[in-house]
Amino acid sequence: MEGCTLNTAHAVERRAEALVNERRYEEAARCHEQAAQLFSEVQIKIQLPNLDNVRNFEVGESTRCLNPLTRPSQLHTAIESIQLQRDYHRKQAAFVRMQQVQYEEYKAALETHEKELLSNQIAKHSANLSSRNFVTVDKDDKFLHQAIDRAMDEQDSLIDLILTPQNETIPVKRPKDSAVVLEELRTVNSQLRLLIGTLLNQLDSSQQQIKVLTEQLRAATAPDKESLHSNTEDSSISLAPLPPLAPLEMPSFDFATS
Repeated sequence: MEGCTLNTAHAVERRAEALVNERRYEEAARCHEQAAQLFSEVQIKIQLPNLDNVRNFEVGESTRCLNPLTRPSQLHTAIESIQLQRDYHRKQAAFVRMQQVQYEEYKAALETHEKELLSNQIAKHSANLSSRNFVTVDKDDKFLHQAIDRAMDEQDSLIDLILTPQNETIPVKRPKDSAVVLEELRTVNSQLRLLIGTLLNQLDSSQQQIKVLTEQLRAATAPDKESLHSNTEDSSISLAPLPPLAPLEMPSFDFATS
């Protein structure tokens, strides 16, 4: 029935408007195309030359006994109205898709701006952290270097004691026994090994920190479409079901007047 088809077309039109408010543009465009198709079907049905199809258009029981000569002009008005509504929905489908393109461009620009801000914040934070760590590390490095230099000097002194011949006159207060010199040398070597291990641990820690900061920067600048899509879905307003539609009131055409 044409009346039922018209009711469906108007229901689809209201759904398209609700979808546009939710920024679900592609679904809204398809609804407008569906409404245009329904209006085309109504137009085809009321243009059939069969009188029974004309009566099924639900223009009222009184139209069945009126002068048929006036019926074509009234049908022409109804057909023209349906054509206008069909063309309107076709244009709306194209317009909604244009809105979708503009919204995608705006969303992409906003995402790029947010990533730039995040990248700048990470870089600033990293610079501040590096400057603070540089002071501490610089002091620690200076202490370690001094300790290593002292250990190496002491080690060289002990080695000289071992290599110096016993009969050579050396201006020392108390000559050291070889066993004592070797024990002290072993102690100095242990201290030197410990200091070098500390330096290596600091180097590993610095490399690990650089790796973490690099990963954070890469994560901030890499495209994340899935996350954006998820955020868009969460921010979307849920579409409420359409209320029951009242029967469409068809106009009563007065075919008795010319």
